[in-house]
Amino acid sequence: MHKRSRHAFKSVAKWVLLVAGVGTIFAQSENKLFDAVRSGDLRRIRAVLSQGVEPSATNSSGQTVLMLAANLGRAEIIRVLLEHRAPVNAKDHNGATALMVASTSGHISVIKELLKRGADINGPNNAGMTPLLAAILSDQVGVAEYLASSGANPNIGANGTTPLIAAIVEGRTNIVAILLRREADPQLRDKNGLTPLISAVARNQIESVKLLLRAGADVNATDPQGLTPLQIATAQRYPNIADVLKQYASR
Repeated sequence: MHKRSRHAFKSVAKWVLLVAGVGTIFAQSENKLFDAVRSGDLRRIRAVLSQGVEPSATNSSGQTVLMLAANLGRAEIIRVLLEHRAPVNAKDHNGATALMVASTSGHISVIKELLKRGADINGPNNAGMTPLLAAILSDQVGVAEYLASSGANPNIGANGTTPLIAAIVEGRTNIVAILLRREADPQLRDKNGLTPLISAVARNQIESVKLLLRAGADVNATDPQGLTPLQIATAQRYPNIADVLKQYASR
């Protein structure tokens, strides 16, 4: 049951990322700076910039050369472009920034450079998705951990889910722990009215259940059908989780 639900969630997640414009393929451009960045040749890039080509130039999708470099994972190119005042928080037609591109591509070295230069760690795209949520939905675990540890707001959700619930659905207990340490709200429900605790119980994720309860999750909060986490655990025959819930319910 839960393998199917997780598969369905991942299918929806991929659709959401596609609609949101995350992971867009970069179109070829007439701009020679795009061509230079795509080549990865720093000398060529510097030569083009010295000719007065603006690093803020965009292609037909509104993407900048900084976004292209972020997609390629070239931190050294990012540094050169930013030194020439490339706009760090520029957005393409879908509202994605270079940080969003790097977050879904898994390039932590690029993310570090962008954040050092003032990239908005919580900057959403047109769908309201932040780099943190996009990283979790893209299964970029290391990026999600880094963003959460670097101060990304863990309570900004989009498309009916939150970073915490997305991490639970993905089975990423380590991210759940980090988000909770960063004050993720353990009571924040998704579009279906489910709390993080109910989501964890329904997926038999005992470690996430323990983390949520320690963080103050309401052990008696019900789902839209009026079922408590304990009733769900009992119905699903998860005795270990049921025992943990009983301990907290008796306090």
